[in-house]
Amino acid sequence: MLAELHGHQQKPLPLGISAARLDPRGHFLATTGEDATVRLWPDRNGVLSPNAQVLVGHEETELGVSVKSLDISPQERWLVTGGADGTIRLWDLTAANPGLLTAGLLGHKREVTATQFFDDGRQLVSTKSESWP
Repeated sequence: MLAELHGHQQKPLPLGISAARLDPRGHFLATTGEDATVRLWPDRNGVLSPNAQVLVGHEETELGVSVKSLDISPQERWLVTGGADGTIRLWDLTAANPGLLTAGLLGHKREVTATQFFDDGRQLVSTKSESWP
């Protein structure tokens, strides 16, 4: 797959992509960005479609708005994202509308810098940005 994809921008300036992950079967590419969105770019016969589905759910903070991390469960059912707002968001990719947020997990006091599913797809781990005293 090779494509130039346009998204993750807020006028007048384009914003960066903070994470990207190809799903285990190669059906779509998921990206996160500084515009607080997650975008699902479908693969159409080996070419990424320029028409992404946009998922929104992370909140603005004093640090700005950003989705920092993402992972896709091995069974391709769940997408997990971690944001600058200190939350973890869980999206059901098998739902009729994956754009509807399934769950928001709280607990981190600072931005979530990494999220990853275990191999069984039933558990996940996250890390956060913290300062030492």
